[in-house]
Amino acid sequence: MKYLVIAALVVLVFVLVYRRVRPYLELFQKITGAAASVRDSETGRSRKVTGGNKLRRCVACETWVPADRAITVGGSSVYCSRGCLEKVPAKRKDKLAG
Repeated sequence: MKYLVIAALVVLVFVLVYRRVRPYLELFQKITGAAASVRDSETGRSRKVTGGNKLRRCVACETWVPADRAITVGGSSVYCSRGCLEKVPAKRKDKLAG
């Protein structure tokens, strides 16, 4: 019985402290969110993640890249970067383009 009363008092104190601190926590979250959005806008990055972006496989290194970042040559050949595009021999590029 004694432990039940102590537990109830601890829970009551926790609830009272949380109710007093909650507005400050919400303010802190708003400030950090605003700071992150300003930082991302200055660096040019976007925090939005699109769920409908499909992955494509690079022809040269066979890694998977998002379709919006992939370099497409000839309509069907996909590369992850300019480096991979330059790695492919000229004969293969001509065959892929034609």
